[in-house]
Amino acid sequence: MGYDVRWVRYDDTLHTAAFVKAASQEAEARGGLEVEFKRGAGVTRLFVKLPRSSLEVQPGESERAPDDGECWGEIHFSVIPSAQRGFEVLRHYPDERGYIALSRSGDDVLMLRDDGVVSRWDGVAVHDGPRVSEGYLDDLWSPEPGVAWVVGDETFHLGPSGWTRVETGAGVPLHRVSGRHARDVWAVGEGVVFHWDGTQWSRIPSPDFGVGYGLWVDAEGVWLTGSNVKLLRFEGSQMVPLEIPGGVGAEHSWYEAIFRSGGELWLAAEGECVRWNRGGATVLRTGVEGPSAFAGTSSDALVLVGTCTSASWDGGSWSPVASLTERYVAACVYSDGSILASNPDEGLTRLVPRGTHAVLSVSSGFSSNRNLWLSIAEFAAAIARRLNMTVQP
Repeated sequence: MGYDVRWVRYDDTLHTAAFVKAASQEAEARGGLEVEFKRGAGVTRLFVKLPRSSLEVQPGESERAPDDGECWGEIHFSVIPSAQRGFEVLRHYPDERGYIALSRSGDDVLMLRDDGVVSRWDGVAVHDGPRVSEGYLDDLWSPEPGVAWVVGDETFHLGPSGWTRVETGAGVPLHRVSGRHARDVWAVGEGVVFHWDGTQWSRIPSPDFGVGYGLWVDAEGVWLTGSNVKLLRFEGSQMVPLEIPGGVGAEHSWYEAIFRSGGELWLAAEGECVRWNRGGATVLRTGVEGPSAFAGTSSDALVLVGTCTSASWDGGSWSPVASLTERYVAACVYSDGSILASNPDEGLTRLVPRGTHAVLSVSSGFSSNRNLWLSIAEFAAAIARRLNMTVQP
């Protein structure tokens, strides 16, 4: 079979493979794995005989394993491919520090707090950084580690010397910022669009689109949504209005979030979204009230978070994400393909894609042996590594 096992279900809870600190190494000559893990002050080595072709583990196989050479029992493991698509919640990270914007930065995620502090999430824990400003800030974007932009009442840039204030000449607060790389950055305010070329900010001619809600920048163009002009695209040297074909979505006053992938453009309105591709434009029911942001790895794997409800797209339909209920305001894709979403009142939530992974289920017959039972988590992590899974904390 050979599944890409990326997540481990242990003790009826879905975890990443490194939710405990364990290390393993192959022992091909012995036909198995040697799992090394810490327990208390000491180190225990548990040898488990596995099939030589471990990349093709058959569901339901079990092997006998010793516990410190004293007793034997069985560890059962199964590789179960996920039949569903879309996303499911991996873990909640309770935190009341109020993150209002997220941006992936290499293997980290930068997070803007509502009090002006920019924090960093390394996949395991949150590390608070400096307070960039005591004024109102609205969005941040990072093209690479050590470089970032924050916009709001004022604009700030993170570079080698830390955070510095930068004058844009906008004259109004900027609400959205995004870009392609460090020398190609775009920012949107009320009726204004600005571009950073690595040296200075320049205003881009545009019609009065009102409040800028959504901004999307990729290798093929720049798109934004506004309150007066629903959709605009950068063409030549200016922003120009775009009409959705067939009058699709005419009933929507504006679009609050935007996403583009594989030649498809997604626009989120209250309870619905427009999907526009070569085949035309269609309106789909999302059920998301107060849509805030899209995040996804492709047009077949999307999450739309909102201030009242959130939903996941599985390639065929939208369905509610039960654990994402109130006031999710930001989301971004992490380096392993999972999605991090922010609720300023409750903290962070990490979602993982269904259908692109298998679940490794591990259980043990050692109900009376607490020491070996505690080792099952490490054993699961070791098998997952052996199956070429992506190990993320």
